[in-house]
Amino acid sequence: MAPDPSRFSLVCLALAALAACAPGDCGIIRAQTEWRASKALERCAAKGDAKAQSLLGMIHWSAGRAQHMKCTVDPNSSFDPRTLAESDACQRVPANPKNFGLPEAMSVADLNARGRTLLEAAAASGDAIALNELGLASLEALNGTPVDYAAARSWFDRASAAGDSIAPFNLARMHHAGLGAPRDDAAADRELALSQERGYASAACARLVIAARARGEPVASDAAECTRADLPAEFRAAP
Repeated sequence: MAPDPSRFSLVCLALAALAACAPGDCGIIRAQTEWRASKALERCAAKGDAKAQSLLGMIHWSAGRAQHMKCTVDPNSSFDPRTLAESDACQRVPANPKNFGLPEAMSVADLNARGRTLLEAAAASGDAIALNELGLASLEALNGTPVDYAAARSWFDRASAAGDSIAPFNLARMHHAGLGAPRDDAAADRELALSQERGYASAACARLVIAARARGEPVASDAAECTRADLPAEFRAAP
């Protein structure tokens, strides 16, 4: 007796639905694309999935840093948009956490604290992205983290050892600017070379900027697409 095609289709649909709801589906790709938390991501993070913890932690921190301009202006009145943002009529206020798939009631302090807890949990499992993110927070005083160059260097060292492509770039920033230790251009170039080898485009730009500056030439002579504006302050400013 030949199988019923309609029954076979229903079975396939049921299997597909089960696969979509499988515990292993953390919604990582969707969260990365939409930069929003989800129940699936929360569930996996709670179960100790380091990648989910790392991503969810960064989403919390992004929400903690996000701001928008709130202006009290009569919509019927005329104003110059070029000066509006600089006037007393506007102020920067925290963005709504709902924009990131998080509870609206979460304060900036809540978002920062929860993000750190998640990132530290992921870092404890050796997640390179989380390690670099924690280092960046210590380097740039992000999300309520005080500047701590020793801590930043430690996080970046661990992230680089775990294979992260951006961590060597951040170590190069510290070497080049002498942050937390005497300036070391040779070490900075070694770290930039490693970051470039791992595919981080900004590392190549930084090396071009530094080389052009050493020759006393414009950066554009090396690469028109690589301007100082693309780089952090340590590489934009002449040492």
